[in-house]
Amino acid sequence: MTADWIDRRRFLRRTLLGGALLTLGGTIARHATGYTLDPAIAARLRVLSHKEYLILAAICRRMLAPDEGGAVSPDEIEAALVIDGYLAGLPDAISSDVRALLHLVEHTPLLFDLRFSRFTHLDGAAQDAVLDGWATSRIDLRRRGFQALKALAMLGYYDDPRTFAILDYTGPMLPPATP
Repeated sequence: MTADWIDRRRFLRRTLLGGALLTLGGTIARHATGYTLDPAIAARLRVLSHKEYLILAAICRRMLAPDEGGAVSPDEIEAALVIDGYLAGLPDAISSDVRALLHLVEHTPLLFDLRFSRFTHLDGAAQDAVLDGWATSRIDLRRRGFQALKALAMLGYYDDPRTFAILDYTGPMLPPATP
């Protein structure tokens, strides 16, 4: 036998120790990421992961910051949950593209602005700057991504009757459908 040979007991100990360290590291990394979500909201998600929901909610807060006094916030309306429900009715390829776009926005500060922070960890002004970079980018894909996110944010926000007065909209002309 050579000196490089490992007996079965040592191999099992190292394997178990390695597995325990990987599990511990994964648990620590998961809790250190800052992507914790209220379990009541998490239970209602249909398409988005916890991380994607939090990214989308942060985007909605910046795009839909109420200017009028008394206007409801995107969080009160749960705009990101409305969008999640909308995405559930779309083909998987489209919802997958939206999910990928959310991850790209989350890491945009590092990729395009050389900021060593994620979108969700920036303050409001820095998040506005990141979104403005998307809106005015010379890269067509970034501008289109911004427009897609803006359209989804508007859909999620203005779907709620509490927002109708902001637009001087009296509501649908047809009575609501009854089941």
